[in-house]
Amino acid sequence: FMKGTRDWLDNLKLRFSYGSVGNDGIDADLWLQTWTSETDMRWQYTMNNQYSSAYDYSASEMANLDLKWETTITRNLGLDFSFFNSRLWGSIDLYWNTTKDLLMLTTIPGITGFTATYDNIGQTSNKGIELSLSGVIFKNKDWNITADRKSTRLNSSHQAISYAVFC
Repeated sequence: FMKGTRDWLDNLKLRFSYGSVGNDGIDADLWLQTWTSETDMRWQYTMNNQYSSAYDYSASEMANLDLKWETTITRNLGLDFSFFNSRLWGSIDLYWNTTKDLLMLTTIPGITGFTATYDNIGQTSNKGIELSLSGVIFKNKDWNITADRKSTRLNSSHQAISYAVFC
């Protein structure tokens, strides 16, 4: 069905991808409260004339048992093309990324014994189009000159951001 394009169309490929990925940029133990043994004699206690170690929180952040994995869902639709004996080529990509269960360090009152906790606070989304175009300006058997142009248009939004309030 594309026999009429042989003289000028070299390549035409449609791509589609979908996937999700988690954020590994934070500590995996934020849901777990960790403790440390105090070795300073001032913080130890005595029982039957023996010093015993006291235990204290090892972090200033309070653990959050309800933490979820921050996840980004990516969707991409693309078209690759080349024309005129591969002297002009490029691609067009439409993409839409949504990140849900955003992880953020939030401040909590000091009366809790901590200064902050990590919490899932909302979701963000960005959509865009990317155009890449390249071409051969001059070509001979020893060398060539090419030009490239890339353009991106992005539309971002922040949705459903909520903060936990401790009273």
